[in-house]
Amino acid sequence: MEIENAIRSALNVVYCDVKNTSEEHFGHTGYSKNSHFEVVVVSSDFDGLTRVVRHKMLFKILEKYLNNGVHAISMKLWTVDEYKNQ
Repeated sequence: MEIENAIRSALNVVYCDVKNTSEEHFGHTGYSKNSHFEVVVVSSDFDGLTRVVRHKMLFKILEKYLNNGVHAISMKLWTVDEYKNQ
């Protein structure tokens, strides 16, 4: 929930879904109960930005989590139009 709140506070979010996928990585390096996440974000803030720039934006927003126990985040970051057309 903290991760979703951080994203919603930083971006103009149309849709956001954060799933904890840590249990799928049990026994792997970096595993803990809150170590792996999948994030889907739809935001007009991504309009005109490359995927790399979008990922950099989200990494910056989630920096404190990545520095404190989150090992991996899988991201799908779409504009509103991209989300509608998928």
